[in-house]
Amino acid sequence: MIVGHMRYLEQDRQWLPAEVVKVLDWMAAADWGRLEDGRYELEGAEVYVGVQHYKTTPAAEKQPESHQAYVDIQYVPLGREVIGAEPLTDEHEERSIELEERDLIFYHEGVQESSLVLAPGMYAVFFPWDVHRPGCRATEEAETVCKAVGKVRVERLVTESE
Repeated sequence: MIVGHMRYLEQDRQWLPAEVVKVLDWMAAADWGRLEDGRYELEGAEVYVGVQHYKTTPAAEKQPESHQAYVDIQYVPLGREVIGAEPLTDEHEERSIELEERDLIFYHEGVQESSLVLAPGMYAVFFPWDVHRPGCRATEEAETVCKAVGKVRVERLVTESE
């Protein structure tokens, strides 16, 4: 998992994977006051961004999840949410597997979950070995969030060593 803020994107781009930077550049340039919910393809099904507006919910109502085919790049331009995050271990018990349909594995509960608050301008990158529980409330009250979730196929990040 990688956590960062758009204000440091120029410094971060030198060590982030190029495909992740491509998504973050798109997110940084987007007009969030006008952008509608939906899917925005940067390179077809290989690299795209989903935009959504929703209200955060209690963590107990959300399920921890991970992905195998895609890396998740979650960015919050408006609002605040908590994302539970932890490394995937053998202790995680799978609740449901929806890899073919949605590239999702849901788990019963977290094992050693930490809370990450994503505030405006922050992003988090989740790899297949990261379990995350997005969309959770940061306070007692629900908050409206605008969030972009970038997807990059894992194979695009893998380079062959010489």
